[in-house]
Amino acid sequence: MIICHHNKTGGRFDSLLDVGRGHENAVRDLARSFDTVVGVDPSPKMISTAGELGGKAPSRKPIRFVVDVAEKYSSIEGVKWSEDLLISAVAVGTLVLDVRLLARGS
Repeated sequence: MIICHHNKTGGRFDSLLDVGRGHENAVRDLARSFDTVVGVDPSPKMISTAGELGGKAPSRKPIRFVVDVAEKYSSIEGVKWSEDLLISAVAVGTLVLDVRLLARGS
């Protein structure tokens, strides 16, 4: 579904960046459609597990897994300022939200 939408809207398939990636499969599934794929996560343990699971793009380049934070992705070697597709399949589940209950009309 993501690939179909990306293609329909004129998206390119040169590079994919997955931020806050953990070690899940979304990046490996989508990697089949992109030349260069990088997964970024601040947890060395998650990146280590992702590296052990591996994965390759159709270009036969391995998926690169990098320990870093999403806010600094543009400084990671091989990552452009403008990726063709950026995903964050699992990062939302780890956010610590400041939830407050406000009185009606506040």
